Amino acid sequence: MFKLAKKTTVDWPVTVSIPQDDGRVTKATFSAKFEVIGQREHDDIVYNAGGELPRDLLKRVLIGWKGVATEDGTDKEFNDEACAELLDITYARAALYEAYGKAANGKGREKN
Repeated sequence: MFKLAKKTTVDWPVTVSIPQDDGRVTKATFSAKFEVIGQREHDDIVYNAGGELPRDLLKRVLIGWKGVATEDGTDKEFNDEACAELLDITYARAALYEAYGKAANGKGREKN
């Protein structure tokens, strides 16, 4: 039975493909905490706000993380400035957008 009650926050794995020389990538993972918003608010951000997708959507739904570090390996605390810094990295933003899409649409991990 499906209960008409939505889960509003979820910790979700994010896999970032970091570009390397010669067309290779290395993979890094972290856990993002997302607020899963309703379809109307999603559509308002995506279609009506005239902003920059996916940055505007991710600024709204990304509310925390675990496993993000600075270049020297110390934990990077989640805050507005750190979030903006992460979203400025194109391949990290793409990975977050993909992860949020799976979370919001109920697409769990793929089986190997």
